[in-house]
Amino acid sequence: MTACVSKPAAQKEIMLPPKPERLEWGEPQNLQEVALYVNYLETQVRLWENWGERVTNMVERGVTEP
Repeated sequence: MTACVSKPAAQKEIMLPPKPERLEWGEPQNLQEVALYVNYLETQVRLWENWGERVTNMVERGVTEP
């Protein structure tokens, strides 16, 4: 005689999208380089915010791949 066997639910492994990469910058030497660096930092903040929103949405929906 056979019987039903309960199996534990398989845990989904969530694969997160790659994190934004940071570039190494030297010390700004003039006002133009400072402006470029500030622009770069602002862009990095936006990239990280978008990454965070994407990851949050994936986790909330239970999506396993980016």
